[in-house]
Amino acid sequence: MIKNNIERINMKDEFYGLTNDKMLALKAVQTILKNGEKYLVTEADASKGADFCFVCKKPIGQPHSFGCACFHKEMKIGVSVEYPARVPVYWTKDDFISHRTSLDARQSMDVFINDLYDLEPEERDYYGESIKYECLDEDGDAIFNRNSE
Repeated sequence: MIKNNIERINMKDEFYGLTNDKMLALKAVQTILKNGEKYLVTEADASKGADFCFVCKKPIGQPHSFGCACFHKEMKIGVSVEYPARVPVYWTKDDFISHRTSLDARQSMDVFINDLYDLEPEERDYYGESIKYECLDEDGDAIFNRNSE
């Protein structure tokens, strides 16, 4: 079944730097191949009056290409960044840590996002260079978002 879906999808030799062998090893790609009939282009994916997906250009009734925006997966990442946070003038290092660790998950994320919005554009350029990303888990499953949903 996977072999048939590979032929139907007609993958390129290289796709975003991945060879077919490497791409086929990804869990998300395996999900798509095993369930190709779930990922067919429908009229909901086409521009008004068109008979193909407006992103990947595959005709209605054919599977979307892997590069289509309707496919994605989630990866768990870690991010570290150094930036100046604006806090009350009387806070100490301990006050800062106490306050930030007392927040619930949503509040913590909101405060972090607000800190970043408070940076001036030139500060964002400067401190953006300190961002370090780490992939903690890349084995997410395929998620299909039909364009009309």
